[in-house]
Amino acid sequence: MSGFLMTKAGTYGALHAAILLYSVSSVVAKLASAHSFRSWHFWGLVALEVLVLAIYAIFWQQMLKRLPLTTAYANRAMAIIWTFIAGLLFFGESFRWQNLAGMALLIGGIYLVVTSDGQQNTGDRDNSIHRPVSGNIADPVENERG
Repeated sequence: MSGFLMTKAGTYGALHAAILLYSVSSVVAKLASAHSFRSWHFWGLVALEVLVLAIYAIFWQQMLKRLPLTTAYANRAMAIIWTFIAGLLFFGESFRWQNLAGMALLIGGIYLVVTSDGQQNTGDRDNSIHRPVSGNIADPVENERG
């Protein structure tokens, strides 16, 4: 992988790009729902959704190699925000101030989980970006040597 992805900013940027891609699959699913189950448009959009999800799955696996599990999954809550923004932009869904409050709570929760995750880890590793797991996953001693 490129040198930028090995930096903290690069890893988090790639993580959020993957999460945005996951949100795109929701937009495609919403577009497909506007068509008849028997139409080519429906099936074409379903195929596009599956393709987007497959690409997302590859990126997501790469992020799981580089980040603690709790950090990666806490950040997945950003999909709610990305999907909300897409709903506003593409589908004319309504905005309420409660939505903004909810998004602020999500971001605050993500921050708390991510910053506390770094405090729980000890040892010689960088607390925010982890090396890929190698060897026998059931043997933590072997993994530390890897």
